[in-house]
Amino acid sequence: MRLSGRRGFRKAAVATARKIAVMMLTVWKDETEYQWTSEATA
Repeated sequence: MRLSGRRGFRKAAVATARKIAVMMLTVWKDETEYQWTSEATA
């Protein structure tokens, strides 16, 4: 939301999607299982 206010909604959405995609690709390449934390779900 902070980035959205400074740079616009579209750029914030792309930045968030890219961040999630990079995380997913890293987990996929390492063949590890992602563990959600209580901070991430809160």
